[in-house]
Amino acid sequence: GDTFEQLFTLAYPQEYPYHHLPIGSMADLDAAQLSDVRSFHEVHYSPDNAILVLAGNLTTEQAIELAERHFGQIPTRPGRPERTSPGQLPPFTALPTHTVQRDVPRQAQHLVWRIPCSTDQDTLALDLAMDVLAGGQAARLHRDLVMERDLVESVSGGTLGLAGQTNLAVLSTRSRDDQDTDRGTAELLIHLDRLASDGPTEEELTRVHAQLERNHLTEMATLDGRADAINEWASLLGRPERINTILAEYATITADQIQQAVRRWLAPEARATLTYQKVSR
Repeated sequence: GDTFEQLFTLAYPQEYPYHHLPIGSMADLDAAQLSDVRSFHEVHYSPDNAILVLAGNLTTEQAIELAERHFGQIPTRPGRPERTSPGQLPPFTALPTHTVQRDVPRQAQHLVWRIPCSTDQDTLALDLAMDVLAGGQAARLHRDLVMERDLVESVSGGTLGLAGQTNLAVLSTRSRDDQDTDRGTAELLIHLDRLASDGPTEEELTRVHAQLERNHLTEMATLDGRADAINEWASLLGRPERINTILAEYATITADQIQQAVRRWLAPEARATLTYQKVSR
């Protein structure tokens, strides 16, 4: 339940915006006064700080009329805070670790690396690398560690899609009761080193691109999925039309680019580790 809170605290220094989860915390919400809520709303909730996406069977003229009818009477508010860039953090050094004890069904380890923001070309390559390693039952880690050798109960991985300049990549294993957590992690790192040394195969690239295309088209099959994707690219990049080019951008990523991105950003010595231990009963 508190995995992301623990990961962000481990991965980002106190002064960095992502040290605190973007969604906020219950402690802050519980401590908020009505005046805090009002002042926050006055600063941030105004038409000039909003993006509105309408998806469906309507014309441009109808969309403008609807927007004006429902939002046109809301006044703009001057003094909106300027966004500042937090800067790119360097890779981890000295293998930082954090261990928590929780009432969890299985022990788990999460390996985390600092990587570029979600729109960086290297991060697109890392997305594909993570799919090669952990994207589905045909991925390397699942086949070897779960199905063939039964070392871990499950394995997962991906980049977190963060828009700030320092994003995160995470590979996670959940242990079986009779297996050592550290052994599963050690075997995971062997696979990571192999991908950095040899890169993905053509068969793996074909598979992960097919998965990516299926997931994208599934999202685009619904109106709210399309609206969310347009809104994401509009708010992060000011380029809503990227919804039409993102698959082509991934398609240009080569096996060599994936290999180089893994070497550059996912070095074993540049990781931090979050471990969940079961509470003894």
